[in-house]
Amino acid sequence: MGCVFTVFGMVGSVLAGVILDKYTCYLKLYRATCLCCAVTFPIMLLTVPTGNAWLVGANMAVAGFTVLPMAPVGISFAAELTFPLSETVTNGLL
Repeated sequence: MGCVFTVFGMVGSVLAGVILDKYTCYLKLYRATCLCCAVTFPIMLLTVPTGNAWLVGANMAVAGFTVLPMAPVGISFAAELTFPLSETVTNGLL
């Protein structure tokens, strides 16, 4: 399950990077990932006790796809908000 989480998280991070490069919609993407996390984890609390490996694996894939891109999107958004400062200062503070 950890590998599923990590692999789908990397795919989600790459996709988030492509979306940000093309559309520069930092706030919308960050809100979408937060909303998906808020929906995915309560569902995970319901699916894990069932013991159905496929259902839990699918839920872990969705969770990884939405959780792992939150950090790069948030850091990029913070760098855009503090534009006159260099990105290294913003990343260091975060």
